[in-house]
Amino acid sequence: MNNGLAAGVCGIAFSLAGAALAGSVVRADFEDGGISWRLPNKMWRIEEGKGRNGSRGLALSVPEECPLAWPESRSFAVEPGDAYRIEAWVDASDFRLKSGSVSVGLGFYDEKGKLVFGAAAKPVLDNEVRKDGWRRYECVSRTLPAAARKASFYIWAADGSTGTVRFDDISARPVAGKPLDELCVSAYRAEASEGSVRFSAGYVVNRMRHDVKALRAELRYAAPGGKTASVSASLDGCVASAALPVDAFAMGTNDVMLTLLGGNGEKLGETSCRFARLPRRIRRKVQCDRFNRTIVDGRPFFPLGMYWGRINAADLAVYTNGPFNCLMPYKRPDSSQLDMCEAAGVKVIFPVSGWWQELSKATPVGKAEMLDKYIFGAVRRFKGHPAILAWYLADEVKEQYRDLLVERNEGVHAIDADHPTWIVIDNPSHVRLFVRGYDVIGMDPYPIGNRGNGRTGIGLAADWARRAQSGMYGSKPMWQVPQAFDWGYYRPAETNNPAVRLPTQTEIRSMTWQAIASGANGIVFYSFFDLLKRDKWPKERTEGGWERVCEVAREVKAKENVLLSIPGAVPRCGDGNVACRTWRTEDGRQHLLVCNATEKAVDAEIDVAGVKVAVMLKPMGVEWREL
Repeated sequence: MNNGLAAGVCGIAFSLAGAALAGSVVRADFEDGGISWRLPNKMWRIEEGKGRNGSRGLALSVPEECPLAWPESRSFAVEPGDAYRIEAWVDASDFRLKSGSVSVGLGFYDEKGKLVFGAAAKPVLDNEVRKDGWRRYECVSRTLPAAARKASFYIWAADGSTGTVRFDDISARPVAGKPLDELCVSAYRAEASEGSVRFSAGYVVNRMRHDVKALRAELRYAAPGGKTASVSASLDGCVASAALPVDAFAMGTNDVMLTLLGGNGEKLGETSCRFARLPRRIRRKVQCDRFNRTIVDGRPFFPLGMYWGRINAADLAVYTNGPFNCLMPYKRPDSSQLDMCEAAGVKVIFPVSGWWQELSKATPVGKAEMLDKYIFGAVRRFKGHPAILAWYLADEVKEQYRDLLVERNEGVHAIDADHPTWIVIDNPSHVRLFVRGYDVIGMDPYPIGNRGNGRTGIGLAADWARRAQSGMYGSKPMWQVPQAFDWGYYRPAETNNPAVRLPTQTEIRSMTWQAIASGANGIVFYSFFDLLKRDKWPKERTEGGWERVCEVAREVKAKENVLLSIPGAVPRCGDGNVACRTWRTEDGRQHLLVCNATEKAVDAEIDVAGVKVAVMLKPMGVEWREL
């Protein structure tokens, strides 16, 4: 048990009047309507305007080393069999810890107030750079045992710590609050004329209330002739799924419904989507096929590019000396800049992100006007330009803007059928949440020097790609964003730490091939504009960066014929530190990619359709085998 938990929450007296309803989101965020707190002394205070984004927040100020007393929130009811997601924001930039870290979490108790267990949120190793010092904490508790009845938030840190630490937006929600996630269809843009299509949705049930062996799921849809048909969906790994031939559906747009049923036939949850059976295949300028490959003008295309700032002729002349076929500029290009890229043979991922806060606060009329002016207007204007590869719909968008993202995605679809939408996020747990908000997903794990040495490992490149694949049920393409920059560019206070540096060529190579081995169908490095700021950053922080990323990109380009072929057999490896993937080229040969996602040597055996392949990989090693 966490010693801080024992010190922080022992002896809590429960208040029946203070219990929140089980199943709801519980907030202890220091605003009106949230769960209240009991503060132990005057070192603790709730301050107006000192919370995150200027809201009300909690602060602790400790002028000198002394024993510390810790606050607890009013209690609330919890449901046995559920697990709880805990989230909080902490600004500890002016807090000097004696040892360990600040802890924010939940203590779970039985009816008599005896502690059952605790769960502590940890700093999230995402890539949001907040100059104001606030950092997101998050965790998911283990499943609550039968004895758990109530919970209370706690805060703790080691005695002897000094300075000021602030807290805000503390909340908990049951993971099992929604039995079924949104239904995801494997067909690109939920349309197909031939082949088969798979429907998938994650499910969560309270195992204390339901016998999981008795659960079943049913998929209902419109069959030819308009009659309603149904099939049983499989339940495996907390995912319900069913695959059907396209000709099983009525022609046109169909509503498809997935229902989760309990052992007694009771309906536990429903989720739906639309799927369109087309009379013939639609050929688009750019689209994605059933293998999640990008298809440009009818031919497979592996996006290989970098993030840019503003497009200009001088930088483009440098860029085209590399092997890149696309770029993603943060500054929106005009027609002349798109013409320049088209002449250079470089595709453009056009940015239509931003304005999330403004849109969320606007009236319905104001929101429609803003969307048309800032997003949809650009799509209408440039959708016919031959340089366009895709629309960059969102850059590390936050969870609260999920509905706006879906609306934006659907709006772009309605205007332009010829180009996919791409989003990049920095939280793998949001891939499934946003599943209707994109055609192509991207993750940007930047482990080298992130928050100092030892805080993140290079294996994050494979881990986030795998989690993204799982989050979207393997149903959508993925263009990953490997790190090609120095975190010191964005966190000058950390530049004296030798771990905060530009990645080596070996590290860039490892991160890139890890992503591809874990399912990426495209690579867009971050970032070209960082590596060209040689006048802004000290020489040692930029020197060699451009050459390193070019060399790795040339390796990828050299394997393009393999990467654009169809998938081979699914390789199996018992070592989670090894990422592997196969492709089958037109000549019938099978190609195996194997990556060591650690900084230690690894020996592993990989099973490819019954063929055993032994590999000995050096630290961060990458190896190809032909089978």
